[in-house]
Amino acid sequence: MTARAWAQASEWEQYRARKAEAKAARAEAAAMQPDDEVPAAPVAPVVLPAPRPAPAPVLEPETADVDQELVLEDLPPARCATGGCGR
Repeated sequence: MTARAWAQASEWEQYRARKAEAKAARAEAAAMQPDDEVPAAPVAPVVLPAPRPAPAPVLEPETADVDQELVLEDLPPARCATGGCGR
């Protein structure tokens, strides 16, 4: 038997040993489970929020009329319904 065949046979032996150990561990874990264990209550489904709508596209502002004149008006002071607003 060559060294390569020997190494391959050893690897397969280790693989089978690990597989047997895992099978035994699963069987032991299944045997440890109590038979009268009640399954957990069903969990309510998770409701995910609806996706947010995409923001509206930003439109380029129209070119403002540069020659516009700003007009300020003198407005009378605000009056409350009671007349005077605390004056």
